[in-house]
Amino acid sequence: MYQYIGLCILDTGPSIQLDQTSTNATCGQSNGSINLSVSPAGSYTYAWSNGATSEDISNLAAGTYNVTVTGSSGCTATTSATIINDNTSFTITGITTDNTSCLTPNGSISLTITPSGSYAFSWSNGASLEDINNLASGSYSVTVTDAALCISVATFTVSDNVVLPSLTTSTINATCGQSNGSINLSVSPAELIRCLVEWCNFRRYQQSGSREPTMLR
Repeated sequence: MYQYIGLCILDTGPSIQLDQTSTNATCGQSNGSINLSVSPAGSYTYAWSNGATSEDISNLAAGTYNVTVTGSSGCTATTSATIINDNTSFTITGITTDNTSCLTPNGSISLTITPSGSYAFSWSNGASLEDINNLASGSYSVTVTDAALCISVATFTVSDNVVLPSLTTSTINATCGQSNGSINLSVSPAELIRCLVEWCNFRRYQQSGSREPTMLR
């Protein structure tokens, strides 16, 4: 007489529960991350679709990442997380002031960044301030970087608005080989005279206590 005994093998181990939170990448960079939580507490191994074997992964570009978690009993669980690319948006506007000086550049560019926030500035002339002054005429580019490391570039042109002086002369010729000629220079408008004007008459052989030519004014 034979007796049959049935055996039932039960999986009494708790199932693996996975939860994850992700931080999106910004401005096309590989700066996203996934924080994985596994319960119950225990010893687990991790196999991510990007080759990582740690519980949490970082420095991620936009994309979908899958993970398989294996417990010490051989039980497994899988989950996935999607990292998207967040691009912050800001606008750059500026007001330019023309250069009006022939001697000392005095043009300027005043920027406004919208929305307000923390920004870094890098100008083509080497300046790192938001607004720049003492500019000659020309084009100036600025690279603006926000707190999320998003970048925008703008270019502004400073023009010349200089009133050039009008010069007129009248002469009286020298007579009889003498040094009695003269030149009368008129500058209009008079307020533009900001340079020292020198009239020089070099006599090749005239000396004044030395062998250097003397400058006659």
